[in-house]
Amino acid sequence: MGTDNSSQTKQLQKEIKYLLKKIGVSQAEFVKRYSDSSEEEVKSEIEKFKKHLQRETTKPAILQQYLNIIYESHEYEKLNTVKLRPKLKNDKFSENFKKEMKKISEYIDEIIENKDDLSE
Repeated sequence: MGTDNSSQTKQLQKEIKYLLKKIGVSQAEFVKRYSDSSEEEVKSEIEKFKKHLQRETTKPAILQQYLNIIYESHEYEKLNTVKLRPKLKNDKFSENFKKEMKKISEYIDEIIENKDDLSE
């Protein structure tokens, strides 16, 4: 189960970094925009955010909150895209089916990411 969280964490971290790049917002700018803290506290929050995007132990729920903020941003809306990987809450699918679908999704993400890298 820990491995599953680690895998989910890595995927969410990758998605956050990818989307920030797509909307043209640096990690520091992202924190500054959505923080109501003092300038000194913001510096600490930036470092905390960067660590959340690096550590395998970051809880997926924290990363999902960051994604939700990105999804609601004006820049994201301008991309005219669909939210990535909507969560299906359906116990009718077998674990094997879910794992295979996840592999397919990751493969498609990789293709899209490589295509975006080539076009820049």
